[in-house]
Amino acid sequence: MLIYRKFFVSHARRVNGAIYRSTFAPKLAIPYRPLLRQASTGSSLSMFAHRAATTPDFLEIQQFPINAEELSFMAPNLSFPLDAQALADIAATRDAPTVLTQNGVIAGYAALYVRDGHRCIGNVIVAPSFRGKGAGRALIDVMSQIAKKQFDALDVHLSCTNRNTIGLLLYTKLGFTPYAIATREDLNGGRRALIHMRRDLSAL
Repeated sequence: MLIYRKFFVSHARRVNGAIYRSTFAPKLAIPYRPLLRQASTGSSLSMFAHRAATTPDFLEIQQFPINAEELSFMAPNLSFPLDAQALADIAATRDAPTVLTQNGVIAGYAALYVRDGHRCIGNVIVAPSFRGKGAGRALIDVMSQIAKKQFDALDVHLSCTNRNTIGLLLYTKLGFTPYAIATREDLNGGRRALIHMRRDLSAL
């Protein structure tokens, strides 16, 4: 079942002293599925809940990347500061756009997509106030479970730039292993490595 939401939303925020206003009337189809049971294999997943992302969520999520480099980790084709409409447009083309929450507050966001026949986790971002508190691990565990239980995936893939040290350390700890490296251009026109990783879901 698809939920269609259409309404005008206005939001203002300050970035580096400048005020940015976002007003849009998105038409976003979010796949609705029941929440997964909050089971975990020793992670902090039980501290969090999760649900399908809704259109108003993107006004809050757009504030999570604190600089251009962080946004490039999350969505390399978008410009800083992140625009809610741009993220909503991407979410409408992806599977299971999901928010991680704690006591009703959004702690993180991610979505699934298909690349070369594999389910991949993308657009991963954790709210600044939840970093270092287990939200990143819980978010990746949630998306891995969705890939397995809703899409029958045997493994799940993601890509992480070599400059995202925190992400690489987290993904390795969660059992992701690298299998390929691609070259990408960084924000200054230089080169960076994009590391493709996979996680076996058989034990999840």
